[in-house]
Amino acid sequence: MDMFELAVTLLDTTFELQHKYLPPLHAYAISQAAISRIDRLAEEAWMAREQARMAFAQTPHRQPMAPINPNQNNQLNPSPTK
Repeated sequence: MDMFELAVTLLDTTFELQHKYLPPLHAYAISQAAISRIDRLAEEAWMAREQARMAFAQTPHRQPMAPINPNQNNQLNPSPTK
């Protein structure tokens, strides 16, 4: 379940609870499960950011290369004449 699905689930649960379609204890169980899933998603996002940061820190950072002049080899070369 991603964040969007969690938001929809909590919205539906709130609606059903307000209109008495859902018992309060069932709504409480759904909200607790959603909160634990949010915690896991936040932890996964933090771990992904840390892995990306560590991978970036381990890569060598090179200076950008100077642009190559495409015409540098197009010079006239004198040829010996008799």
